[in-house]
Amino acid sequence: MLLLIAIPVFVAVAAFQRYLATYAPTNILIRRVGCSPARFRTATRLAALAVVLLLAMRGVQVCVSAGRPAWLNLVALVLAWDAIKIGCSAIGVALRSLVGRTDRQSARIDAHTASGLVGSSRV
Repeated sequence: MLLLIAIPVFVAVAAFQRYLATYAPTNILIRRVGCSPARFRTATRLAALAVVLLLAMRGVQVCVSAGRPAWLNLVALVLAWDAIKIGCSAIGVALRSLVGRTDRQSARIDAHTASGLVGSSRV
């Protein structure tokens, strides 16, 4: 009997999780940043957004400790989780940007040496 009650709950929770994974604003942002070309400008903006989320979380935490409703702890937890996701994404974009930059530079150097301009004594 308990299983008959639990199955619809599992189905509802799975559907809600799928909905959040698809339409939650931070998940949309992370997917969009993952598909776009990596730039330091994007990484710094993501890092700034993560800092703003951490400051908002701290403000909510101060409100809760001052006697505001306890359900604000959930808001602080969501803000902290989003800050962690966006901060990790900022680190990933910065690393991809560094790797992409070094790959482009080494490709330029390889193309330059392959053209015979470096190390040749053409007059």
